[in-house]
Amino acid sequence: MYKISCLPPHPQSHHIHCHSSFSTWHSHLRHPTSSILHHAPKANVIPFYSSYVQCSDCLAHKSHKLPFSKSTLSSSQALELIYSDVWGPAPSSSINGHFYYVIFINHFSICVWLYPIKDKYDFFHIFPILKSLVENQLNTKIKTFYSDNGHEYLTLRSFFQTHGITHLTTLPYILKYNEFSKRKHRHLIETTRCLLYHASLPFHFGLMLLKL
Repeated sequence: MYKISCLPPHPQSHHIHCHSSFSTWHSHLRHPTSSILHHAPKANVIPFYSSYVQCSDCLAHKSHKLPFSKSTLSSSQALELIYSDVWGPAPSSSINGHFYYVIFINHFSICVWLYPIKDKYDFFHIFPILKSLVENQLNTKIKTFYSDNGHEYLTLRSFFQTHGITHLTTLPYILKYNEFSKRKHRHLIETTRCLLYHASLPFHFGLMLLKL
């Protein structure tokens, strides 16, 4: 006779923890800065390896000049101040034939609206559409509009006057006075370049990524 040990009444459970590296999270989160990269996994209680290797894609595509000085303009409510700038032309068109895009930035909330356009003078048709959209959603009026002295903006001066919108412009050839828009362009373009390079995609997918 041999004594046979009985199995435990409940099966033992096994937990598997999958630790991802910082490089993996850096790619998944669309190439953020190191401060954001350290904060996001910890804030969501996600296990990860603590070692961080500098991203070669970011080093190659996020080099830029020293930051501009801060603007003295301020806002205390939505749509009190809107920044805008047209970027382009791109070296090649997007899948839908766009060579430019225009951004509108709500200074109060830093909310950005982006519209791909085929020609920079399409802004003439885009702004009335944006104006109706945001004023209906936020239940307030656009009060001040800030841009450079591009002809596409100057053609809307009569429209601004009709709707009581103050149009402020930068000094000629001094880009730093429109630094709000320029910084947003820099962020959008650098992030798009990193994503395209990392995924080995051609540039004409860039405007498609910007809309995501």
